[in-house]
Amino acid sequence: MTKSYFSETNFFNENKSVKPDASGHRQRIFKRFDESNFDSFSDHEVLEMILFYSFSRCDTKPFAKALIAEFGSLEGVLTAPVSKLRKVNGIGGSTARLIKAFYQLSILINKRNALTSVISISNKSDLIKYLKSSMAYLPIEQVRVLFLDAKNKIIKDEVMGEGTETQSAVFPRKIMQKSLEYHAVAIIMVHNHPSGDIRPSNADISITEQIKNAAKTLNIALFDHLIIGKKEDCYFSFRENSLLSDF
Repeated sequence: MTKSYFSETNFFNENKSVKPDASGHRQRIFKRFDESNFDSFSDHEVLEMILFYSFSRCDTKPFAKALIAEFGSLEGVLTAPVSKLRKVNGIGGSTARLIKAFYQLSILINKRNALTSVISISNKSDLIKYLKSSMAYLPIEQVRVLFLDAKNKIIKDEVMGEGTETQSAVFPRKIMQKSLEYHAVAIIMVHNHPSGDIRPSNADISITEQIKNAAKTLNIALFDHLIIGKKEDCYFSFRENSLLSDF
């Protein structure tokens, strides 16, 4: 396949200097970041700055705008698979992995903060924010389980299954094995709906019942099953909607 003129290799290997206007633009971006981080940045400006570290000798605005146009938002770009990022003209493997690294780093920090600050399920707002930050914009369905101790603190947050845009495989036995391994006394199931529709499917309801019954045999409580949507404060709780009324 013929590489685009704007490929990473061309930019790094060709002996070109940064155009004065592009250089000045970069310095203005850096100055704004130094003063207020990303608070005053638009989505494409955030991407522009990330791409500075992949494309050192050109204007990155066209690439940033092309990525936003392709994936719809900054969140859509950051959560897109490397394989899809590479299909955007000029975005090679190194750039795609750089973009993913920024996103995965934020997930890693959130997870560590959740465990070190000991997020409690009693603070539903913080819990939902924590979950949305890492899975609301995923392009495929992902199932996670939060394993809790006797004080309702998160012991472990683990991905238990991933699938397509509409479904993912969940195995009750695997979840029970992990519950015993982590000495959990309760669990919360979580999954996202990439479509944005947070209403549970019949399959969601069925697997929740199966896991609740399996957990009960081990004296482990299924506290809730949460479906995470894309919009702020958009989620579905099985317990709040009376679909999980007992332990």
